Amino acid sequence: DGPDLLTQYVDEYGVCGLRIQGRILRMEPLDQPATTPLWQRASDLGITLDVNASQLEYSAVANRARQFPDLRIVLDHCGYVSSDLYPSEPHVEPVLRMTEHPNVFAKLSFVGAASSQPYPCDDVHWMVRQIVDAFGPERCVFGSNFPTAQYNQTLSYAETMRLFAEAIELTEVEREWILGRTAQGLWRWG
Repeated sequence: DGPDLLTQYVDEYGVCGLRIQGRILRMEPLDQPATTPLWQRASDLGITLDVNASQLEYSAVANRARQFPDLRIVLDHCGYVSSDLYPSEPHVEPVLRMTEHPNVFAKLSFVGAASSQPYPCDDVHWMVRQIVDAFGPERCVFGSNFPTAQYNQTLSYAETMRLFAEAIELTEVEREWILGRTAQGLWRWG
């Protein structure tokens, strides 16, 4: 009844996105056949799926991206930029490979968890830059990772906003997309 509930929630409440979990939270694989009707319905309804998946699950995400090319898929936390929930040695290359799927977007909510430094988290700016360069700002979206203290005790919500508004080297056009325009398109706001 998941697909029917999704339709009901879109019709009655204006739901414009759904966050799904995979093995990272000990759930079923993202490409398990039993979940195909839900993915299909999301695609049919034109909503966006936020996928909470580690890089170990990228093949499943890629399968779904190919299977549903009109479905907008957002990699929450950029797939945690490693195979761990709290990465200690980030690896950006698997994230960059996901750019081959034009319907996959990168949520840049990993900075606090990936950084070993306090604001302005200089040690991960290069990762943001590579991801933005690879996906393009139109396929990158800000994510605060609120509550931020859960992932980085030294990084406040305000500092997380300032990272993308000021600290990370981005053009004004890139900031405009990352801090608003991409989200407006993904979730049909405005």
